[in-house]
Amino acid sequence: MLQPITQASTVHQCLVTSQKVSEQLNQKYTFVTFNLAAAKLAYSVLWNNPSRFSGTYIHLGAFHITCCFLGAVGRMMTGTGFEEVVIESGICSSGSIDQVLSGKHYNRALRVHQLMTVAVDNLLLEEFVKRTGYDVSNLTAVHLSADRPCYENLSAADSDDQWKSFVSRFSAFVASARQGTFGPTYQFWVQYHDCIWLLLTFLQSIKENDLPVYVNALRHMCAMIFAADRLNYARYLPLYYAQLSQMSSDCPEAYELLRTNGISVARSEAQSCRNAVDLTIEQTINRSAKTTGGIIGFSRNVNAYYRWCLTRHKRALFLEATRARVGISQPNASSGSNQAECRHMANDVQKVCQAFMNFLNPVSCADDNYSKLYCISSGKPASDEVAESLLSYSVHSDTAAQAFIDDRLVRKTVKFHEPIRKLCLKTFADMAVQKQL
Repeated sequence: MLQPITQASTVHQCLVTSQKVSEQLNQKYTFVTFNLAAAKLAYSVLWNNPSRFSGTYIHLGAFHITCCFLGAVGRMMTGTGFEEVVIESGICSSGSIDQVLSGKHYNRALRVHQLMTVAVDNLLLEEFVKRTGYDVSNLTAVHLSADRPCYENLSAADSDDQWKSFVSRFSAFVASARQGTFGPTYQFWVQYHDCIWLLLTFLQSIKENDLPVYVNALRHMCAMIFAADRLNYARYLPLYYAQLSQMSSDCPEAYELLRTNGISVARSEAQSCRNAVDLTIEQTINRSAKTTGGIIGFSRNVNAYYRWCLTRHKRALFLEATRARVGISQPNASSGSNQAECRHMANDVQKVCQAFMNFLNPVSCADDNYSKLYCISSGKPASDEVAESLLSYSVHSDTAAQAFIDDRLVRKTVKFHEPIRKLCLKTFADMAVQKQL
């Protein structure tokens, strides 16, 4: 009989089958990727059978980790004016903004946050030039690299002395804003900017299969997960990080195998275009199963459904072979690398910057009249409790994440499955909550 993945017996069978496949490939170690619901059961199976599964390692899907992180960032940005800027610029409709903030629309949420981050970068640059009077027209190597992007022009820009001086001064300016020198609103939006850059670094490590950067990004992502009170990921993501960080010393052979092949999948010959394992499954087998002719409305016959499940990966291969035969296979270059898409994104960034100007510009709230944290759409200041929570989001959450790692994974003075206390950090959304006695 078919059993759901949420049962321990099903997960146990998945681990056994994965070990058999590793043996057939003459591979000493087995890496299995699960989503969180199945990973919790898989960890229990491994802990209860340490000798049986000594060479097996559990991985949390990077795609699902990204969705959880997007939801955590969305919780922080709710009510700050973020939604109004996105809708005003036209990069997302009002009917989809809730799904973007929750992280359930992966592609749409990722695109919105990328455009918003680039727009904040542009506003920071404009404010830097306005305050310091820096002449950016002297950066000829950078302008050439922007007009004709290639490896040679980028290398020339990196070695240019004027560019190095500009980067040093601009980084110091952003660091001052991060410390609150230019006001709380400025500080908060730089904090959001840092969160998205952390996410982009995590995604870059997946595309380049860079294991050290991947592990380091996981540690910093734990803080935002704790801040949003995502307790399931707050419990198991530090465990996953600890497992990977200790693997280089505990089992160097497994670490080297994972570093060369393990954390992502290459679906094309293009460099740095690898995908997360669970995202690849969603784009191949699961996509073939959920479209026309898939599992929806397929059959009520259990045996027919069972046969279809056993052969659906073969059906996916047939579908890919058919697409390749007629010349509509997946492109070798990633979307977003062509000039038309770059121009389209540049236009969207300009729309976002213009939308910021229609509201309260977050990077210009730096004088004495803007000494509080403001919602940039309504101009309403945050309460002292909300401002303290939002401006110390990363500090409180990083402390909680480090305490969890030290107490439950390193010193083991607290049991791993003991309840986790919520941080209950306040956001702008809490100011709109009405309580009736």
